[in-house]
Amino acid sequence: LIHEAGHYLAARAFGIEVEEFAVGFGPKLAGFTAWGNEFNIRALPLGGYVRFPENYNATLVDELQKQAVEDAKLELQKSKLPPKTLGYRVANLLSLGSVERSDQKALQEQMESELDDYEQMPWWEKVQATQKRQKDLNVKDVEIPYDDNPNLLQNRPWPERAVVISGGVIFNLLLS
Repeated sequence: LIHEAGHYLAARAFGIEVEEFAVGFGPKLAGFTAWGNEFNIRALPLGGYVRFPENYNATLVDELQKQAVEDAKLELQKSKLPPKTLGYRVANLLSLGSVERSDQKALQEQMESELDDYEQMPWWEKVQATQKRQKDLNVKDVEIPYDDNPNLLQNRPWPERAVVISGGVIFNLLLS
């Protein structure tokens, strides 16, 4: 409690935003909100924590990463289809799209076969296959939009961050 109070009070002294001050870990048993912060008592009374807000939107980052993976999967599927040359397009046009449907059906059957093979693998081979597939996907890096709010811990000068981080130890020394 004293250790975490050191982090909390140091952050508040510098005007750094704090989301939560918690005693214990696990599910929340009780809590209240004061001074714009959430104060909680949690189920496992082993230590505690001070939670600071992130300087990015974690939900948005997850969505961007999922979209990048979906885009990479789509590109991989497109690369498995035969190239659409002029002859292919003419044949597809004359057959009222049956050539393309046939190619898509063959690709679907191949994907289902690969999925069946994957489900039959032992777990250690699944890990290797997943890693190989991720390498094959060529997922593009996601640019994360950061918040430049000066009241966030990550956006403060390093001496202030050092004081907040060492505040717990300092309070422990003062108590002893």
